[in-house]
Amino acid sequence: MKSIPSEDHFSASTFSVNEWWSIFEAIKEPVIVMDAFHRVVAANNAAIAMFSPLDQPVIGEKCYKLFTGSARPCRHCDARQNTLSNSCTLTTEHTLLGKQFRSHCVPFYEQKKLKGYVHTFQDITKQRGMEKALVNGRKIEAIATLAGGIAHDFNNILGAVLGNADLLLFRLPENIQELYENKWQSLSITDVKKHLEAIRKAGLRAKDLVSQILAFSREKNNAQQPLMLDGLVEQTIKQIQAMLPATITLQTDFKPISKRILVVPSEIRQCLMNLCTNAVAALEGKCGVIEITVFEAGNSRQDLGNNPEGAAGSCIVLQVSDTGVGMLPDIQERIFDPFFTTQEVGRGRGLGLAVLHGIVVSHGGHVGVRSAPGQGSTFTLYFPAATDEEINEAADPLTSLPTGKERIFLIDDKEDVVKMRARMLEYLGYTVLSVPSGQQVLTCLENHLHDIDLVIADHNTGGMTKMAFAEKIHYLRRDLPIILCVGAEDDLTDKDPGKVGVEKILTQPYDMKEIVMAIHQIFPGTSS
Repeated sequence: MKSIPSEDHFSASTFSVNEWWSIFEAIKEPVIVMDAFHRVVAANNAAIAMFSPLDQPVIGEKCYKLFTGSARPCRHCDARQNTLSNSCTLTTEHTLLGKQFRSHCVPFYEQKKLKGYVHTFQDITKQRGMEKALVNGRKIEAIATLAGGIAHDFNNILGAVLGNADLLLFRLPENIQELYENKWQSLSITDVKKHLEAIRKAGLRAKDLVSQILAFSREKNNAQQPLMLDGLVEQTIKQIQAMLPATITLQTDFKPISKRILVVPSEIRQCLMNLCTNAVAALEGKCGVIEITVFEAGNSRQDLGNNPEGAAGSCIVLQVSDTGVGMLPDIQERIFDPFFTTQEVGRGRGLGLAVLHGIVVSHGGHVGVRSAPGQGSTFTLYFPAATDEEINEAADPLTSLPTGKERIFLIDDKEDVVKMRARMLEYLGYTVLSVPSGQQVLTCLENHLHDIDLVIADHNTGGMTKMAFAEKIHYLRRDLPIILCVGAEDDLTDKDPGKVGVEKILTQPYDMKEIVMAIHQIFPGTSS
């Protein structure tokens, strides 16, 4: 029988390879080892159990496919960019598993040469669910704060739309005779274009404002856009000023920036509103100053706030400072914890900064905090500048929309909306059959009345949910792709969209560029 070494001689160096492997398998937390090329080379039982519902091999799989279910590397992965020199913490969402993970990644070396990475995982899906439930209460408080600013901004938007429309109608001739006799003020094509551009610009502002409200009331997967941060902040400041008491002075300092960032506008507005709301609370009803600064930073330790996890390359920085009561060091360490709050019971739920931190990290950035009792607080948000490739992917000009020849069923019971969309699609070469009811579409498909390539369903799907409607279409024509346009009232959780022929889901409000690009992704053979 093999004797157990005495306490004096028992050490890790006495373990065999099999004993080390047994220890590895005994670890309750999932552990995965990757090589330098981000392929999984080892996984313990807990890790295999975590990813086993996918029915796919774990060993040999690329990390991004295994951890997130994505076919492409994560955009801001330090390991992918070979910039990871210390451990880092990542939060990822696996859409196929329907879970969220927090992983700790540590590189390991042999004779100063990178050999690979060790990942340990935590399943934080339930924790995130609890956080979201509590966030709803925070959203109600935020909506009350936003109401004044939103109403003010909407009035400005409506003023721009109605003013330009009235001016355009006023300047247009009553009839063709007046045009020939020059009895009206001269109106060139350039003038008409300027009025229409102003109307469209105001409409886009209204759309973005609605998206901001929806972002508070429900979960919404917004697309990131390449934007100049100073312009986005300047628009939000108008709403912030409406909520500030007269005792507080708002100062701004926008330094020149040359690069755009890839962001969801409504989420960045939420961050800024959150920081300003906290700053107001920190001033405790006394006179004080809130300062909002935007500037561009390089990638030095000083520029990035001495944060070792700062993103590589230049950053665009948003900073909010106040002259309030400040924070003790032990408070600073906990401010991003979801369930920590310094406010009295009933006055806050402590989730504002946790939500902010999650938004900034999801944009590939990080948050810095500087504060001391009696000296106020400064929150610094670092966002990585977008590359030319990312900007080109995210922003295609409206004037270069792709064309096509497909035949489309367009379902919407709003006559003015469906006419406008049909004209735009027909201008791009598509053949559009507009119908007010989904039931008519089903009847046409059952009786083979029209040869159709695509169905776009917006409103009035015949008294059915949109997923049930899609399922009926899929039953009649399995090869017929479907685009669903959904609003806040639509519930898509009862079916898997991909299994009933749904190729794309557009969230209202959406513009023509979104719907045309969605069609182009389904039928990529069209010309530009």
